[in-house]
Amino acid sequence: MFRASPASSQIDLFSNVEQFLRALDQKKLNDPNAWQNVFLDQVTNRIPEERFAELFDDTTGRPNAPLRLLVGMLVLKEGFGWSDEELFEAVHFNLLVRRALGLMNLTDEVPVESTYYLFKQRLYAHQVETGENLLKDVFQELTREQAKRLGVVGDRLRMDSTLLGSNLAACTRLQLIIACLQVFWNSLAPEQQARLSDADRALLERLCAKRPSQHIYRLEETAKHAWLEELGELLLRLHQTYDAQSSPRYPLIERLLLEQYQVDDSNEATRVTLKPAQEISADSLQSPHDEDAAYRKKRDESARGYSVNLTETCQDDGLNLIVDVQVEPATAADNSYLQEAVTNSEQVLETPAEAISADGAYYSEANETYANEQDKDIHYTGFPGKPGRYDVERTEEGVVVIDRHSGERQLAEEYKPGRYRFRADGQWRYITDKTIDAAATRRRTEHLPRELFNRRCNVEASIFQLVYHTRNKKLKYRGRRAVQLWAVCRVAWLNVKRIVLYQAKEAEMAA
Repeated sequence: MFRASPASSQIDLFSNVEQFLRALDQKKLNDPNAWQNVFLDQVTNRIPEERFAELFDDTTGRPNAPLRLLVGMLVLKEGFGWSDEELFEAVHFNLLVRRALGLMNLTDEVPVESTYYLFKQRLYAHQVETGENLLKDVFQELTREQAKRLGVVGDRLRMDSTLLGSNLAACTRLQLIIACLQVFWNSLAPEQQARLSDADRALLERLCAKRPSQHIYRLEETAKHAWLEELGELLLRLHQTYDAQSSPRYPLIERLLLEQYQVDDSNEATRVTLKPAQEISADSLQSPHDEDAAYRKKRDESARGYSVNLTETCQDDGLNLIVDVQVEPATAADNSYLQEAVTNSEQVLETPAEAISADGAYYSEANETYANEQDKDIHYTGFPGKPGRYDVERTEEGVVVIDRHSGERQLAEEYKPGRYRFRADGQWRYITDKTIDAAATRRRTEHLPRELFNRRCNVEASIFQLVYHTRNKKLKYRGRRAVQLWAVCRVAWLNVKRIVLYQAKEAEMAA
């Protein structure tokens, strides 16, 4: 059963750290603007432990370590880019880290590894069961209080997104299918495996004897294609033999079969044929070890993983904080983030946003409608795609079409409500109200004042800091929930670093 921990550990006369330090070191340790004390004040001591009460009941028992300490450890781990081993080493032996977590005495107990891992497992399990991300809720509460105390203004927001690779090895279609078959077959109990024919059992055992790459590295293309067809038939037999009660990984087989193959059951005998590569969706399964990851190519970068969107305040003077972070599969369009990001940010800052700065990828008709209805301005710093030959503009005369090459102007004819046409090169060209609105947004973007254009720039630095400890934007984690936890902890840490710099600057000005 949940029980909140004391607000802070009691100073022990004999084991307090400070008595073993020189006066100069004591001053550094106790500097209120040093990162360890800012973290202690802004994060550790303000974590609302009651938000995690539902993770503990009469069955699971009470937490055997302070929850504020466990949450602080999660944030510090991602803040410094540590491994779990490095985290526990720092918590045991680094005086600054211990101060940041409120461990004032050398004898204060540190959570054991099993307690730390169990807490993370319960966070994941709770999110699976309820859809509620408790750590993100706590981040929002902490950020709300930080904004109030430090005078952060939220009438302006800026946002940007980036692609992040999941901790997956790139694989071919054949490797993917073999890997999924291995995972499914190993998840079956012996009595379930016995339901399959001897030939299929032998084939699956042979597949499980080696890594997928070892099966295919010597195969020629014709042999690979033959394997793909044979394994498609095997997938169909597995799909027909088993069901969701047979194994928790059964949906993996079903999804793989439907995404990679065309199943024709119009005749008496069901036929399975391999889909052409160009028909495979970008959000198809990328690995049996991360079913949420998707594939996307964005400009010059590509990723098998996730898209992360940051939203922050953007005042010219004063402190700016990251107020929202979103994680979706890589196929998520940037414009799908905007409305939820603004809503979340307004809930954190408890004030309406009047202006949003974003790049052109956030443009959509729905977002323009949302901005008009909510009386907000969206300042795009670019516009997706290249401008076409013709520009269109709604004037008092009607809809005017301008040839960008010759400068020729002509009036378009409205042949249906909201639909227009004009003659060009001896042919009819057609436009709609949506085309006209998009053209107006493009012109607005092209003539955006430099002051408004520059507002968005710093969020790119925030993206750089977010991914600083990754290797070429590839994470150490796989699975959407793990990536969400990483992202929340990273932005919580980045906000602490911003507060450290802000308070140091304020102290310097006051002096």
